[in-house]
Amino acid sequence: MKDNLLNKLIRSKEIIDLLIEGENPFEESKDVGFDLINDIRYIRWLHFMSDYVTGEIQNITQRKGNNGLKNRLAFKISKEEFMSIKFPDYDIGISQFCKTVNEMIDTDVMEPLKAVDINSFLVQKGYLKKVMYSENKMRTEPTELGYNNGMLLLDGFSYGKKFVKISYGDEGKHFLLVSLQKMLSL
Repeated sequence: MKDNLLNKLIRSKEIIDLLIEGENPFEESKDVGFDLINDIRYIRWLHFMSDYVTGEIQNITQRKGNNGLKNRLAFKISKEEFMSIKFPDYDIGISQFCKTVNEMIDTDVMEPLKAVDINSFLVQKGYLKKVMYSENKMRTEPTELGYNNGMLLLDGFSYGKKFVKISYGDEGKHFLLVSLQKMLSL
């Protein structure tokens, strides 16, 4: 599913460095067998690429060293990745939706999709609303527009305590995908 950019960069650097040394990285025979390696213009280019890839590897490694909390790119998903999203066959919550979408991207490099961002978008568009349910306690519930788009309000239990959760069946999952497209302008 998601590609690990760091592993791709490390493998690219290994290949480039073998080419610089005049070795064939793809065959058992170590001789490259063509004149590319003897041309100084290609050698300079390969050295440049090796240095560039080394810098990118260091950038990713430093981000991981900061627990991935700094310097990641904003969430982005390609149309191909978006079209490949497959949800479970059961009703899901917004957290499961985000987890499924985030499996399609490299979260070492970019920020993951967050439930709070989707919920904020849905509140802004009138599909969800904030409701006071107890003294100084708020929760989010579907509006009539939300119910009409496949959102369900269900009782749940966690650690022996009852709570109310928003769930998405097949119609709701489709609605979330369409909403994500609108959020990201895909």
